[in-house]
Amino acid sequence: MAVLTVEIFAHAPEDTDPATLPEHDWIAARFRHALAPLACDPAGALPLIGYAITPYAGAAMVEAQCVTGSGTEAMDVIAARLEAAMQDHPDAFGGWHLHAGLTHIHMSDN
Repeated sequence: MAVLTVEIFAHAPEDTDPATLPEHDWIAARFRHALAPLACDPAGALPLIGYAITPYAGAAMVEAQCVTGSGTEAMDVIAARLEAAMQDHPDAFGGWHLHAGLTHIHMSDN
Protein backbone atom coordinates (compact mmCIF):
# COMPACT_ATOMS: atom_id res chain seq x y z
CA MET A 1 0.00 0.00 0.00
CA ALA A 2 1.07 3.57 -0.56
CA VAL A 3 0.06 7.08 0.42
CA LEU A 4 -0.46 9.04 -2.79
CA THR A 5 -1.68 12.39 -3.98
CA VAL A 6 -3.41 12.25 -7.34
CA GLU A 7 -4.42 15.22 -9.47
CA ILE A 8 -7.40 15.28 -11.80
CA PHE A 9 -8.44 18.28 -13.88
CA ALA A 10 -12.01 18.92 -15.02
CA HIS A 11 -12.29 21.24 -18.03
CA ALA A 12 -15.15 22.91 -19.84
CA PRO A 13 -14.97 22.89 -23.65
CA GLU A 14 -12.68 25.63 -24.96
CA ASP A 15 -15.52 27.32 -26.86
CA THR A 16 -17.73 27.65 -23.76
CA ASP A 17 -19.09 31.16 -23.21
CA PRO A 18 -17.60 32.32 -19.87
CA ALA A 19 -20.98 33.80 -18.93
CA THR A 20 -22.49 30.29 -18.90
CA LEU A 21 -19.88 28.70 -16.62
CA PRO A 22 -21.01 27.67 -13.15
CA GLU A 23 -19.79 29.67 -10.15
CA HIS A 24 -16.52 28.47 -8.62
CA ASP A 25 -18.10 27.82 -5.21
CA TRP A 26 -20.84 25.75 -6.83
CA ILE A 27 -18.32 23.60 -8.71
CA ALA A 28 -16.28 23.06 -5.55
CA ALA A 29 -19.40 22.09 -3.59
CA ARG A 30 -20.49 19.52 -6.21
CA PHE A 31 -17.05 17.91 -6.30
CA ARG A 32 -16.70 17.95 -2.49
CA HIS A 33 -20.07 16.23 -2.23
CA ALA A 34 -18.93 13.61 -4.77
CA LEU A 35 -15.72 12.79 -2.88
CA ALA A 36 -17.03 13.03 0.70
CA PRO A 37 -18.18 9.36 0.87
CA LEU A 38 -14.62 8.23 0.15
CA ALA A 39 -13.28 10.32 3.03
CA CYS A 40 -15.94 9.01 5.41
CA ASP A 41 -15.17 5.33 4.77
CA PRO A 42 -11.68 4.40 5.98
CA ALA A 43 -12.39 0.72 5.27
CA GLY A 44 -13.63 1.44 1.74
CA ALA A 45 -12.06 0.63 -1.59
CA LEU A 46 -10.20 3.98 -1.68
CA PRO A 47 -9.84 5.68 1.69
CA LEU A 48 -9.20 9.39 1.17
CA ILE A 49 -7.03 11.09 3.75
CA GLY A 50 -8.01 14.49 2.40
CA TYR A 51 -8.74 16.39 -0.76
CA ALA A 52 -8.76 19.91 -2.17
CA ILE A 53 -10.77 21.33 -5.04
CA THR A 54 -9.47 24.46 -6.74
CA PRO A 55 -11.87 25.87 -9.35
CA TYR A 56 -10.63 28.41 -11.86
CA ALA A 57 -11.87 29.85 -15.17
CA GLY A 58 -13.68 27.00 -16.92
CA ALA A 59 -11.96 24.27 -14.95
CA ALA A 60 -11.15 22.78 -11.58
CA MET A 61 -8.18 20.93 -10.15
CA VAL A 62 -8.87 18.10 -7.71
CA GLU A 63 -6.04 16.92 -5.48
CA ALA A 64 -6.78 13.84 -3.40
CA GLN A 65 -4.55 12.16 -0.83
CA CYS A 66 -5.34 8.48 -0.45
CA VAL A 67 -4.14 5.09 0.71
CA THR A 68 -4.05 2.61 -2.15
CA GLY A 69 -2.09 -0.12 -3.83
CA SER A 70 -2.45 1.46 -7.27
CA GLY A 71 -2.27 5.01 -8.54
CA THR A 72 -4.28 3.97 -11.59
CA GLU A 73 -7.03 2.54 -9.40
CA ALA A 74 -7.08 5.74 -7.34
CA MET A 75 -7.45 7.85 -10.49
CA ASP A 76 -10.22 5.60 -11.78
CA VAL A 77 -12.23 5.68 -8.54
CA ILE A 78 -11.94 9.44 -8.11
CA ALA A 79 -12.66 10.11 -11.79
CA ALA A 80 -15.78 7.94 -11.61
CA ARG A 81 -17.07 9.98 -8.64
CA LEU A 82 -16.38 13.27 -10.47
CA GLU A 83 -17.98 12.01 -13.69
CA ALA A 84 -21.10 11.00 -11.76
CA ALA A 85 -21.29 14.46 -10.21
CA MET A 86 -20.98 16.08 -13.63
CA GLN A 87 -23.64 13.78 -15.11
CA ASP A 88 -26.01 14.73 -12.29
CA HIS A 89 -25.85 18.35 -13.52
CA PRO A 90 -25.71 18.19 -17.34
CA ASP A 91 -26.80 21.82 -17.78
CA ALA A 92 -23.78 23.03 -15.82
CA PHE A 93 -21.21 20.44 -16.86
CA GLY A 94 -22.26 19.67 -20.44
CA GLY A 95 -19.17 18.90 -22.51
CA TRP A 96 -16.78 18.96 -19.55
CA HIS A 97 -14.04 16.34 -19.55
CA LEU A 98 -11.44 15.00 -17.12
CA HIS A 99 -7.67 14.78 -17.49
CA ALA A 100 -5.28 12.97 -15.20
CA GLY A 101 -2.60 15.09 -13.62
CA LEU A 102 0.42 14.01 -11.62
CA THR A 103 0.59 11.23 -9.07
CA HIS A 104 2.87 11.89 -6.09
CA ILE A 105 4.05 9.01 -3.89
CA HIS A 106 4.50 10.12 -0.28
CA MET A 107 5.17 6.72 1.28
CA SER A 108 5.11 3.12 0.13
CA ASP A 109 5.71 -0.26 1.72
CA ASN A 110 6.85 -1.87 -1.56
